[in-house]
Amino acid sequence: MRRGAAMGSKTLVLGLGNTILSDDGVGLLVARDAERLLRDRQDVDVRCTSLGGFDLVDLLAGYGRAIIVDAVKTGAVPPGTTRWFSPWDFAVSKRLVAMHEVSLPDALALGRKLGADMPREIRILGIEVENDQTFGDQCSPLVAAAVPRAVFEVIERVGEEPSPEAKCDDPVEHPN
Repeated sequence: MRRGAAMGSKTLVLGLGNTILSDDGVGLLVARDAERLLRDRQDVDVRCTSLGGFDLVDLLAGYGRAIIVDAVKTGAVPPGTTRWFSPWDFAVSKRLVAMHEVSLPDALALGRKLGADMPREIRILGIEVENDQTFGDQCSPLVAAAVPRAVFEVIERVGEEPSPEAKCDDPVEHPN
């Protein structure tokens, strides 16, 4: 686990997903496309993972801010819709918390208690999916069509100043 402030002012763009589960890989696709556009930025790192829960602590530790991109399936909006969330919106999530693991807010709090330098701001770009349970290496058409828009939203968010309302000093004590 990284400690200290070596990267404390850097932003991490973290794509989550599994590219063999159809739409579930959309977070990885967005991060990979964003990486090509951000490659000259010394203040931004882009990474991809299929990990979740407490495993995210090591990936997030040491960054001042994190932008996580992942598939979400709420059924409340059409597939391909992009929405921004805070970590507290994911107390229960397929990737951000898995069976026998802790939620993202609890993982962040535990990481801090263990001395990890966790991001001060974390925002999650969720892309509503249609099919995240079927084996397949392609996203459904509506989700695939959302990738360029999601990449633009990530690039736009990277360029913004850190947001005071998105501060993550102690996620367990900030319900929203």
